[in-house]
Amino acid sequence: FMGYEFFDFELEHKRTKIKINCETVIHETGHLLNLPDYYDYDDKDIYNNDGGYCSVDMMDHNFGDHGPVSKILLNWIDPVLIQESGIYQLPSLTQDGIAFVISTNPKRNKFDSIFDEYYVIDYVTFDGLNALQCKDFFKTEDDCAGVRVSLANTTLDKSNPDYIDFKYNNT
Repeated sequence: FMGYEFFDFELEHKRTKIKINCETVIHETGHLLNLPDYYDYDDKDIYNNDGGYCSVDMMDHNFGDHGPVSKILLNWIDPVLIQESGIYQLPSLTQDGIAFVISTNPKRNKFDSIFDEYYVIDYVTFDGLNALQCKDFFKTEDDCAGVRVSLANTTLDKSNPDYIDFKYNNT
């Protein structure tokens, strides 16, 4: 969908009849930056899941801001590695750019590479880029905020020497 002609909005609208808005441009620009879609392409898979970020991410149904996994992959934030149990204060990803990362491998318990499997914990607040869409989808501001815990597996698939992609998708 995204290509040179995409930015010619009049031509693209005539060709596809799709309404193009800023969310579409931001989402498709994410692809130009090499971010994948986070939604599940196969709604009839054996796991019967929807994959993704429950639609609360720019790369998952064009909602709000880019989430912590995208921001880690783009080197927009430096995640805080949690290595031991304790009490931690988690500030807003939107306001402070902070997300926690926990390795899924307890023996290793370190964050060697962004292209690995890890848990990402962030505090979603619907302000900043999320503010306008919060009003469209939720009844109150209290419904708009919460802690999001995600399992990210950004392991690379290097089986094709001409093209590197993620080994796993959201299915």
